[in-house]
Amino acid sequence: MQGFVSFRRGQRKDIKKLYNDIGEEVTDVKGIQHIILTYFRSLFDSIHPTPADINEALDGLEHRMTATMNMELTKPFTAEEVTQALKQMHPLKSPGPDVAYELNHYLKHKNWGRKGHVSLKLDVSKAYDRVEWGFLESVLLRLGFDRNFVARVMTCVTTKSAIVFSKFVGEADRKELASILGVTEVPKHNKYLGLPTVSGRSKKELFEGIKERIWQKLNSWSSKKLSQGGRSVLLKRLKEYNNAFLAKQAWRVSFSDEGLLQSILKHKYFLNSTLLDARIGSSPSLTWRSLWNTRDLLVAGLRWRVRDGKSIPIKGQPWLPRPGTFQLIGQHANLAEDTKVVALITLAHEWDAALIRSEMWPIDSNCILSIRLRETGALDELIWHFERSGKFIVKSAYQVARGLRAECSCPGSSWAFIWKSKVPPKIALFG
Repeated sequence: MQGFVSFRRGQRKDIKKLYNDIGEEVTDVKGIQHIILTYFRSLFDSIHPTPADINEALDGLEHRMTATMNMELTKPFTAEEVTQALKQMHPLKSPGPDVAYELNHYLKHKNWGRKGHVSLKLDVSKAYDRVEWGFLESVLLRLGFDRNFVARVMTCVTTKSAIVFSKFVGEADRKELASILGVTEVPKHNKYLGLPTVSGRSKKELFEGIKERIWQKLNSWSSKKLSQGGRSVLLKRLKEYNNAFLAKQAWRVSFSDEGLLQSILKHKYFLNSTLLDARIGSSPSLTWRSLWNTRDLLVAGLRWRVRDGKSIPIKGQPWLPRPGTFQLIGQHANLAEDTKVVALITLAHEWDAALIRSEMWPIDSNCILSIRLRETGALDELIWHFERSGKFIVKSAYQVARGLRAECSCPGSSWAFIWKSKVPPKIALFG
Protein backbone atom coordinates (compact mmCIF):
# COMPACT_ATOMS: atom_id res chain seq x y z
CA MET A 1 0.00 0.00 0.00
CA GLN A 2 1.55 3.28 -1.13
CA GLY A 3 0.01 6.73 -0.99
CA PHE A 4 0.35 10.47 -1.18
CA VAL A 5 -0.49 12.70 1.81
CA SER A 6 -1.09 16.42 1.30
CA PHE A 7 -1.09 18.96 4.13
CA ARG A 8 -0.20 22.52 5.03
CA ARG A 9 1.14 23.79 8.34
CA GLY A 10 -1.73 24.24 10.81
CA GLN A 11 -4.19 22.31 8.63
CA ARG A 12 -5.56 18.78 8.86
CA LYS A 13 -3.59 16.15 6.97
CA ASP A 14 -5.51 14.51 4.10
CA ILE A 15 -4.75 11.34 2.15
CA LYS A 16 -5.17 12.35 -1.49
CA LYS A 17 -4.54 8.99 -3.16
CA LEU A 18 -3.39 5.41 -2.60
CA TYR A 19 -2.20 2.60 -4.84
CA ASN A 20 -3.81 -0.83 -4.58
CA ASP A 21 -2.07 -4.21 -4.80
CA ILE A 22 -1.93 -4.16 -8.61
CA GLY A 23 -0.54 -0.62 -8.78
CA GLU A 24 -3.74 1.21 -9.70
CA GLU A 25 -4.17 4.75 -8.39
CA VAL A 26 -7.23 5.25 -6.21
CA THR A 27 -8.46 8.76 -5.34
CA ASP A 28 -12.10 8.37 -4.22
CA VAL A 29 -12.85 8.20 -0.47
CA LYS A 30 -14.57 4.82 -0.55
CA GLY A 31 -11.74 3.27 -2.52
CA ILE A 32 -9.10 4.67 -0.14
CA GLN A 33 -11.04 3.35 2.87
CA HIS A 34 -11.25 -0.10 1.27
CA ILE A 35 -7.48 -0.22 0.63
CA ILE A 36 -6.68 0.80 4.22
CA LEU A 37 -9.09 -1.71 5.76
CA THR A 38 -7.88 -4.51 3.49
CA TYR A 39 -4.25 -3.78 4.32
CA PHE A 40 -4.68 -3.87 8.10
CA ARG A 41 -6.94 -6.92 7.95
CA SER A 42 -4.17 -8.72 6.07
CA LEU A 43 -1.78 -7.98 8.94
CA PHE A 44 -3.98 -9.61 11.57
CA ASP A 45 -6.15 -12.18 9.83
CA SER A 46 -5.11 -15.82 9.79
CA ILE A 47 -4.58 -17.57 6.47
CA HIS A 48 -5.98 -20.73 8.13
CA PRO A 49 -3.29 -23.21 7.08
CA THR A 50 -4.36 -26.84 6.86
CA PRO A 51 -2.51 -29.63 8.72
CA ALA A 52 -1.09 -30.67 5.37
CA ASP A 53 0.30 -27.16 4.80
CA ILE A 54 1.95 -27.16 8.24
CA ASN A 55 3.42 -30.64 7.82
CA GLU A 56 4.87 -29.65 4.46
CA ALA A 57 6.47 -26.54 5.98
CA LEU A 58 7.94 -28.61 8.81
CA ASP A 59 9.29 -31.34 6.58
CA GLY A 60 12.93 -31.90 7.52
CA LEU A 61 12.66 -30.35 11.00
CA GLU A 62 14.43 -32.75 13.35
CA HIS A 63 13.67 -33.79 16.93
CA ARG A 64 15.99 -31.81 19.25
CA MET A 65 14.72 -32.13 22.81
CA THR A 66 16.04 -34.79 25.18
CA ALA A 67 14.30 -36.28 28.22
CA THR A 68 16.69 -34.38 30.50
CA MET A 69 15.92 -31.08 28.80
CA ASN A 70 12.17 -31.66 29.08
CA MET A 71 12.51 -32.63 32.73
CA GLU A 72 14.31 -29.34 33.39
CA LEU A 73 11.62 -27.34 31.56
CA THR A 74 8.70 -28.94 33.38
CA LYS A 75 10.09 -28.66 36.92
CA PRO A 76 8.03 -26.52 39.34
CA PHE A 77 9.07 -22.87 39.39
CA THR A 78 11.23 -21.72 42.30
CA ALA A 79 11.19 -18.35 44.03
CA GLU A 80 14.74 -17.70 42.81
CA GLU A 81 13.73 -18.30 39.17
CA VAL A 82 10.77 -15.94 39.42
CA THR A 83 12.96 -13.24 41.01
CA GLN A 84 15.58 -13.64 38.30
CA ALA A 85 12.95 -13.46 35.55
CA LEU A 86 11.47 -10.28 37.00
CA LYS A 87 14.88 -8.63 37.19
CA GLN A 88 15.60 -9.57 33.57
CA MET A 89 12.39 -7.81 32.49
CA HIS A 90 13.74 -4.35 33.41
CA PRO A 91 14.61 -3.09 29.87
CA LEU A 92 11.16 -4.12 28.58
CA LYS A 93 8.99 -3.31 31.58
CA SER A 94 6.40 -0.56 31.72
CA PRO A 95 8.08 2.90 31.97
CA GLY A 96 5.77 3.86 34.85
CA PRO A 97 2.59 2.99 36.71
CA ASP A 98 0.03 1.33 34.47
CA VAL A 99 -2.85 3.52 33.23
CA ALA A 100 -5.24 0.73 32.19
CA TYR A 101 -7.30 0.83 35.41
CA GLU A 102 -7.76 4.61 35.22
CA LEU A 103 -8.89 4.39 31.59
CA ASN A 104 -11.39 1.61 32.29
CA HIS A 105 -12.76 3.62 35.23
CA TYR A 106 -13.25 6.55 32.86
CA LEU A 107 -15.14 4.41 30.34
CA LYS A 108 -17.44 3.07 33.03
CA HIS A 109 -18.32 6.48 34.49
CA LYS A 110 -18.51 8.58 31.31
CA ASN A 111 -22.01 10.06 31.38
CA TRP A 112 -21.49 13.35 29.57
CA GLY A 113 -20.84 14.63 26.08
CA ARG A 114 -21.82 13.15 22.74
CA LYS A 115 -18.67 11.27 21.83
CA GLY A 116 -18.01 7.70 22.90
CA HIS A 117 -14.74 5.92 23.57
CA VAL A 118 -13.42 2.38 23.31
CA SER A 119 -10.93 0.21 25.17
CA LEU A 120 -9.23 -2.49 23.11
CA LYS A 121 -7.44 -5.38 24.79
CA LEU A 122 -5.20 -7.19 22.30
CA ASP A 123 -3.86 -10.69 22.48
CA VAL A 124 -0.26 -11.34 21.55
CA SER A 125 -1.09 -12.11 17.91
CA LYS A 126 -2.64 -8.67 17.41
CA ALA A 127 -0.17 -6.73 19.51
CA TYR A 128 2.86 -8.02 17.59
CA ASP A 129 3.63 -9.48 14.19
CA ARG A 130 1.18 -12.01 12.85
CA VAL A 131 1.96 -15.54 13.95
CA GLU A 132 -0.03 -18.64 13.11
CA TRP A 133 -0.34 -20.16 16.57
CA GLY A 134 -1.21 -23.58 15.22
CA PHE A 135 2.05 -23.51 13.31
CA LEU A 136 3.98 -22.49 16.45
CA GLU A 137 2.43 -25.36 18.39
CA SER A 138 3.32 -27.82 15.64
CA VAL A 139 6.94 -26.56 15.57
CA LEU A 140 7.34 -27.05 19.33
CA LEU A 141 5.89 -30.54 19.23
CA ARG A 142 7.99 -31.52 16.20
CA LEU A 143 11.13 -30.37 18.03
CA GLY A 144 10.17 -32.67 20.90
CA PHE A 145 9.06 -30.27 23.62
CA ASP A 146 6.99 -31.85 26.38
CA ARG A 147 3.24 -31.47 25.75
CA ASN A 148 2.67 -29.89 29.17
CA PHE A 149 5.29 -27.24 28.42
CA VAL A 150 3.77 -26.59 24.99
CA ALA A 151 0.35 -26.20 26.60
CA ARG A 152 1.76 -23.54 28.93
CA VAL A 153 3.27 -21.63 26.03
CA MET A 154 0.03 -21.73 24.05
CA THR A 155 -1.95 -20.52 27.06
CA CYS A 156 0.33 -17.48 27.26
CA VAL A 157 0.12 -16.50 23.59
CA THR A 158 -3.48 -17.27 22.67
CA THR A 159 -5.40 -14.98 25.01
CA LYS A 160 -8.58 -13.54 23.54
CA SER A 161 -8.85 -10.00 22.23
CA ALA A 162 -11.86 -7.96 23.32
CA ILE A 163 -13.29 -4.46 22.97
CA VAL A 164 -15.29 -2.39 25.47
CA PHE A 165 -17.38 0.64 24.50
CA SER A 166 -18.40 3.57 26.67
CA LYS A 167 -21.83 5.16 26.47
CA PHE A 168 -22.75 7.22 23.39
CA VAL A 169 -21.41 4.66 20.92
CA GLY A 170 -24.25 3.44 18.72
CA GLU A 171 -25.08 -0.24 18.31
CA ALA A 172 -24.36 -0.19 14.57
CA ASP A 173 -20.97 1.45 15.11
CA ARG A 174 -20.10 -1.11 17.79
CA LYS A 175 -20.82 -4.07 15.55
CA GLU A 176 -19.00 -2.57 12.59
CA LEU A 177 -15.83 -1.71 14.51
CA ALA A 178 -15.73 -5.09 16.29
CA SER A 179 -16.15 -6.82 12.92
CA ILE A 180 -13.40 -4.77 11.27
CA LEU A 181 -10.96 -5.47 14.11
CA GLY A 182 -11.99 -9.12 14.39
CA VAL A 183 -12.57 -8.93 18.14
CA THR A 184 -15.43 -9.67 20.54
CA GLU A 185 -17.43 -6.94 22.28
CA VAL A 186 -17.68 -7.42 26.06
CA PRO A 187 -19.30 -5.31 28.84
CA LYS A 188 -15.93 -5.05 30.60
CA HIS A 189 -12.49 -6.58 30.41
CA ASN A 190 -12.35 -9.45 32.88
CA LYS A 191 -8.91 -9.13 34.43
CA TYR A 192 -5.72 -7.22 33.77
CA LEU A 193 -2.44 -8.07 35.50
CA GLY A 194 -4.36 -10.45 37.76
CA LEU A 195 -6.97 -7.96 39.02
CA PRO A 196 -10.47 -6.99 37.83
CA THR A 197 -10.27 -3.99 35.51
CA VAL A 198 -13.22 -2.17 37.10
CA SER A 199 -13.83 -1.74 40.82
CA GLY A 200 -17.25 -1.03 42.28
CA ARG A 201 -18.31 0.03 45.74
CA SER A 202 -17.30 -3.32 47.16
CA LYS A 203 -13.58 -4.11 47.00
CA LYS A 204 -14.08 -7.72 48.16
CA GLU A 205 -13.75 -9.25 44.69
CA LEU A 206 -10.85 -6.98 43.79
CA PHE A 207 -8.60 -8.03 46.65
CA GLU A 208 -9.99 -11.46 47.52
CA GLY A 209 -7.06 -13.28 45.92
CA ILE A 210 -4.48 -11.14 47.71
CA LYS A 211 -6.30 -11.58 51.01
CA GLU A 212 -6.35 -15.36 50.62
CA ARG A 213 -2.62 -15.51 49.87
CA ILE A 214 -1.81 -13.37 52.91
CA TRP A 215 -3.91 -15.55 55.20
CA GLN A 216 -2.25 -18.67 53.82
CA LYS A 217 1.12 -17.15 54.71
CA LEU A 218 -0.08 -16.24 58.17
CA ASN A 219 -1.49 -19.71 58.79
CA SER A 220 1.76 -21.29 57.66
CA TRP A 221 3.59 -19.21 60.26
CA SER A 222 1.46 -20.59 63.08
CA SER A 223 3.92 -23.43 63.37
CA LYS A 224 6.59 -20.84 64.16
CA LYS A 225 4.77 -19.85 67.36
CA LEU A 226 3.50 -16.54 65.93
CA SER A 227 0.65 -15.49 68.26
CA GLN A 228 -2.63 -14.03 67.10
CA GLY A 229 -1.53 -10.69 68.50
CA GLY A 230 1.71 -11.00 66.57
CA ARG A 231 -0.18 -11.63 63.36
CA SER A 232 -2.31 -8.54 63.98
CA VAL A 233 0.80 -6.41 64.44
CA LEU A 234 2.25 -7.89 61.27
CA LEU A 235 -0.88 -6.96 59.28
CA LYS A 236 -0.67 -3.40 60.62
CA ARG A 237 2.95 -3.17 59.53
CA LEU A 238 2.05 -4.48 56.07
CA LYS A 239 -0.65 -1.82 55.77
CA GLU A 240 1.77 0.92 56.79
CA TYR A 241 4.36 -0.34 54.31
CA ASN A 242 1.73 -0.46 51.57
CA ASN A 243 0.81 3.15 52.36
CA ALA A 244 4.48 4.10 52.02
CA PHE A 245 4.59 2.51 48.54
CA LEU A 246 1.40 4.34 47.55
CA ALA A 247 2.88 7.60 48.84
CA LYS A 248 5.87 7.07 46.54
CA GLN A 249 3.50 6.93 43.57
CA ALA A 250 1.69 10.03 44.86
CA TRP A 251 5.07 11.77 45.08
CA ARG A 252 5.81 10.88 41.46
CA VAL A 253 2.41 12.09 40.31
CA SER A 254 2.85 15.36 42.23
CA PHE A 255 6.38 16.29 41.21
CA SER A 256 7.00 14.63 37.87
CA ASP A 257 5.69 15.68 34.47
CA GLU A 258 6.82 12.43 32.88
CA GLY A 259 4.54 9.47 32.36
CA LEU A 260 1.09 8.98 30.91
CA LEU A 261 -0.57 8.18 34.23
CA GLN A 262 0.77 11.38 35.81
CA SER A 263 -0.64 13.45 32.94
CA ILE A 264 -4.04 11.76 33.09
CA LEU A 265 -4.44 12.18 36.85
CA LYS A 266 -3.31 15.81 36.80
CA HIS A 267 -5.73 16.79 34.03
CA LYS A 268 -8.58 14.85 35.56
CA TYR A 269 -8.29 15.66 39.27
CA PHE A 270 -5.98 18.63 39.98
CA LEU A 271 -5.33 20.55 36.79
CA ASN A 272 -5.15 23.94 38.52
CA SER A 273 -3.80 22.89 41.90
CA THR A 274 -1.52 20.29 43.48
CA LEU A 275 -2.25 16.82 44.78
CA LEU A 276 -1.95 18.14 48.33
CA ASP A 277 -4.64 20.77 47.65
CA ALA A 278 -6.87 18.62 45.44
CA ARG A 279 -10.27 17.31 46.40
CA ILE A 280 -11.25 13.67 46.13
CA GLY A 281 -13.83 14.57 43.47
CA SER A 282 -16.95 12.74 42.37
CA SER A 283 -16.75 9.07 41.38
CA PRO A 284 -12.98 8.88 41.94
CA SER A 285 -11.11 5.88 40.62
CA LEU A 286 -9.51 3.43 43.02
CA THR A 287 -6.10 4.63 41.79
CA TRP A 288 -6.84 8.27 42.59
CA ARG A 289 -8.55 7.52 45.91
CA SER A 290 -5.55 5.44 47.03
CA LEU A 291 -3.06 8.16 46.12
CA TRP A 292 -5.21 10.93 47.59
CA ASN A 293 -5.40 9.11 50.92
CA THR A 294 -1.60 9.29 51.31
CA ARG A 295 -1.56 13.10 51.54
CA ASP A 296 -1.14 13.07 55.32
CA LEU A 297 1.96 10.92 54.96
CA LEU A 298 3.39 13.24 52.31
CA VAL A 299 2.69 16.33 54.41
CA ALA A 300 4.48 14.71 57.35
CA GLY A 301 7.78 14.70 55.44
CA LEU A 302 7.40 17.32 52.72
CA ARG A 303 9.07 20.73 53.06
CA TRP A 304 10.71 23.43 51.01
CA ARG A 305 14.45 23.63 50.53
CA VAL A 306 15.35 27.33 50.52
CA ARG A 307 17.32 28.43 47.48
CA ASP A 308 16.39 31.97 46.40
CA GLY A 309 13.36 32.19 48.74
CA LYS A 310 11.13 33.75 46.08
CA SER A 311 8.57 30.93 45.96
CA ILE A 312 8.04 30.33 49.68
CA PRO A 313 5.65 32.40 51.84
CA ILE A 314 7.10 32.82 55.33
CA LYS A 315 3.78 31.98 56.95
CA GLY A 316 1.75 28.84 56.42
CA GLN A 317 4.34 26.91 54.40
CA PRO A 318 6.67 24.05 55.50
CA TRP A 319 10.21 25.34 55.07
CA LEU A 320 11.90 24.97 58.46
CA PRO A 321 13.97 21.78 59.04
CA ARG A 322 11.87 20.93 62.07
CA PRO A 323 9.71 17.76 61.88
CA GLY A 324 6.11 18.24 62.81
CA THR A 325 4.64 21.03 60.71
CA PHE A 326 7.95 22.44 59.38
CA GLN A 327 6.32 25.86 59.89
CA LEU A 328 6.82 28.87 62.14
CA ILE A 329 5.64 28.45 65.72
CA GLY A 330 5.28 32.16 66.52
CA GLN A 331 2.42 34.36 65.26
CA HIS A 332 4.64 37.19 63.94
CA ALA A 333 1.85 39.72 63.45
CA ASN A 334 4.20 42.28 61.88
CA LEU A 335 4.71 40.08 58.81
CA ALA A 336 2.20 40.30 55.94
CA GLU A 337 0.61 36.99 54.98
CA ASP A 338 2.15 36.99 51.49
CA THR A 339 5.69 37.94 52.55
CA LYS A 340 8.20 35.58 50.96
CA VAL A 341 11.32 34.10 52.52
CA VAL A 342 13.44 36.19 50.16
CA ALA A 343 12.60 39.19 52.38
CA LEU A 344 14.81 37.61 55.06
CA ILE A 345 17.81 37.25 52.72
CA THR A 346 20.36 39.98 52.00
CA LEU A 347 21.70 40.96 48.59
CA ALA A 348 24.85 39.00 49.50
CA HIS A 349 22.62 35.91 49.71
CA GLU A 350 22.96 35.57 53.47
CA TRP A 351 20.36 35.52 56.21
CA ASP A 352 19.54 38.98 57.55
CA ALA A 353 20.25 37.92 61.12
CA ALA A 354 19.38 41.28 62.69
CA LEU A 355 15.98 41.40 60.97
CA ILE A 356 15.20 37.77 61.75
CA ARG A 357 16.03 38.13 65.46
CA SER A 358 14.02 41.33 65.75
CA GLU A 359 10.90 39.96 64.01
CA MET A 360 10.91 36.28 65.01
CA TRP A 361 10.50 34.39 68.20
CA PRO A 362 13.82 32.85 69.35
CA ILE A 363 12.54 29.32 68.71
CA ASP A 364 11.93 30.31 65.07
CA SER A 365 14.89 32.63 64.51
CA ASN A 366 17.39 30.04 65.73
CA CYS A 367 15.92 27.44 63.40
CA ILE A 368 15.98 29.81 60.40
CA LEU A 369 19.58 30.84 60.98
CA SER A 370 20.61 27.17 61.11
CA ILE A 371 19.55 26.72 57.48
CA ARG A 372 22.43 26.80 55.06
CA LEU A 373 21.63 28.91 52.02
CA ARG A 374 22.56 27.19 48.79
CA GLU A 375 24.17 28.71 45.73
CA THR A 376 22.64 31.84 44.25
CA GLY A 377 20.40 31.59 41.20
CA ALA A 378 18.92 28.23 42.16
CA LEU A 379 15.15 27.88 42.59
CA ASP A 380 13.34 26.77 45.72
CA GLU A 381 12.30 23.12 45.64
CA LEU A 382 10.07 20.75 47.56
CA ILE A 383 11.99 17.88 49.13
CA TRP A 384 11.48 14.85 51.37
CA HIS A 385 12.89 16.02 54.70
CA PHE A 386 13.96 12.62 56.01
CA GLU A 387 16.53 11.94 53.27
CA ARG A 388 19.68 13.99 52.80
CA SER A 389 19.20 13.79 49.03
CA GLY A 390 15.69 15.19 49.34
CA LYS A 391 14.28 12.27 47.35
CA PHE A 392 11.33 10.27 48.55
CA ILE A 393 12.41 6.87 49.89
CA VAL A 394 9.89 4.17 50.85
CA LYS A 395 11.94 3.03 53.85
CA SER A 396 11.93 6.43 55.57
CA ALA A 397 8.28 6.99 54.60
CA TYR A 398 7.42 3.71 56.32
CA GLN A 399 9.16 4.91 59.47
CA VAL A 400 7.20 8.17 59.30
CA ALA A 401 3.98 6.22 58.79
CA ARG A 402 4.61 4.32 62.00
CA GLY A 403 5.18 7.61 63.79
CA LEU A 404 1.97 9.01 62.33
CA ARG A 405 0.00 6.18 63.86
CA ALA A 406 1.27 7.11 67.31
CA GLU A 407 0.54 10.83 66.77
CA CYS A 408 -2.98 10.12 65.55
CA SER A 409 -3.73 7.81 68.48
CA CYS A 410 -5.33 10.51 70.61
CA PRO A 411 -6.80 9.70 74.08
CA GLY A 412 -10.34 10.08 72.78
CA SER A 413 -9.93 7.13 70.45
CA SER A 414 -11.21 3.87 71.86
CA TRP A 415 -8.99 1.87 69.52
CA ALA A 416 -5.91 3.83 70.61
CA PHE A 417 -6.82 3.17 74.25
CA ILE A 418 -7.15 -0.56 73.57
CA TRP A 419 -3.85 -0.91 71.72
CA LYS A 420 -1.99 1.03 74.40
CA SER A 421 -3.55 -0.98 77.21
CA LYS A 422 -1.23 -3.45 78.96
CA VAL A 423 -3.41 -6.52 78.41
CA PRO A 424 -2.85 -9.88 76.69
CA PRO A 425 -3.06 -9.60 72.86
CA LYS A 426 -6.14 -11.84 72.63
CA ILE A 427 -8.06 -9.43 74.88
CA ALA A 428 -7.00 -6.43 72.81
CA LEU A 429 -8.07 -8.26 69.64
CA PHE A 430 -11.45 -9.08 71.16
CA GLY A 431 -11.99 -5.41 71.95
